[in-house]
Amino acid sequence: MDKSDLAQKQEEYALWINTTFENRILDIYIHNKVRALLSKLIRRKISTSFTGFICSVFVLVICIVISIILEQPYIPIIFHLLLVATATGFTPIIAKIGSRKSNQLFLEITDYIADEEILVLNKRWISKVYSPAKQIIASLLFVILGVTMVKILEIGDSTIPIYVSSYVAVAFASFVIGNGIYLVLTIPSLLFPIRNCRFILFPLSPVDSPFIAKSVSAFSKLIFGYALGFSLVLIELIYLNPFSSEATMQIALGTLIFGLFLISYSFLLPNYFLSQIIKNEKTRILKDLQGRIMELYVDPQLLDAKKTNDIKAITDVYEKVKASREYPIKFSGFRSYITSLLLPILSFFSGFVNWEIDISNWLAQ
Repeated sequence: MDKSDLAQKQEEYALWINTTFENRILDIYIHNKVRALLSKLIRRKISTSFTGFICSVFVLVICIVISIILEQPYIPIIFHLLLVATATGFTPIIAKIGSRKSNQLFLEITDYIADEEILVLNKRWISKVYSPAKQIIASLLFVILGVTMVKILEIGDSTIPIYVSSYVAVAFASFVIGNGIYLVLTIPSLLFPIRNCRFILFPLSPVDSPFIAKSVSAFSKLIFGYALGFSLVLIELIYLNPFSSEATMQIALGTLIFGLFLISYSFLLPNYFLSQIIKNEKTRILKDLQGRIMELYVDPQLLDAKKTNDIKAITDVYEKVKASREYPIKFSGFRSYITSLLLPILSFFSGFVNWEIDISNWLAQ
């Protein structure tokens, strides 16, 4: 394929990413539909954040109405309902930010491809992973998980009462957050189908190529966003006083462990795929240099000064490429990863200070 044909394919791919990828994400699709409906009702364009606010108010009002109809109090759990409703309304906004970061990465990939196959594989993988059925199933599974957690709290010694409105609020939030977690789990895998494809990288040190640096930066920013999100979830668990009973402690600890797993997964998996891309390019370059040396070194007796100098120059390049790093993680990237892990951990252990709980007493139970 000549450069003009490849450029045309790149433009078609960029157009497809800009118009299709974001609308394939369930949270964002629903959010955009609600935003369009509200804009039509009030006859003026509204912002994304205002749409999130309206969705939060809607969930909160539904829960309060249910409590009134069933003659159950809602004042004792109003703060809990408010936090969960806020998570329901604003999670799609976080998902939209994440999708735009992913869009940016996808578009930057097109600047460094050496083969049309990368575009085909990436487009096919996106269509497969972000099918509506898979996302709905994932969200429903999280609804079941969320409702089960509320039931465990109801059976256990929760510090706040559990009512029907609690189940409804958590069901709404679990559906939306479940799709957000599905997005978190799938974004790092988008490098999987193209990990063995060839990219245009700096030949002397593939790891120092702009494509690698931009990819590492994009995923570092994403995991920091994930860390902030899980820290907010843990704030809700702190309100439940997770250290007051075994049931609440298990839920809080399980949430923390799951959050740390997602952050680590989202950091390590993309860097692993990037290291494979680097290794493949490095192997190709070394093989090419070996071939050039062998061409010059056909017969040692025929070597003259020029060929000897050429072999020496190529060998120097060979040694430089061979000594270059194969892993994209630098100290700054590792520091960002540690910071992202510390955010939810500090949020979790702040509960000890907030509730003035004697840790030794809980461990002795």
